[in-house]
Amino acid sequence: MLHGTSGILILHRDLGMATVTSEIQRFAIKHEERLHHHVNVEAIQLLDVHGMRRLKRKKPHELV
Repeated sequence: MLHGTSGILILHRDLGMATVTSEIQRFAIKHEERLHHHVNVEAIQLLDVHGMRRLKRKKPHELV
């Protein structure tokens, strides 16, 4: 029986599955790359890392 974090990582490796954390990071990177090329100026402003945060949620750049 697998116990703890190392067991979960072994299971993910053996099954060829990504962990939830790595998937979140991958999607955050793709989202940020799309925003860099967006035609809407307000969407590009989402990349601004200064200023207020909403509801203590993480911004995509913090997930990378």
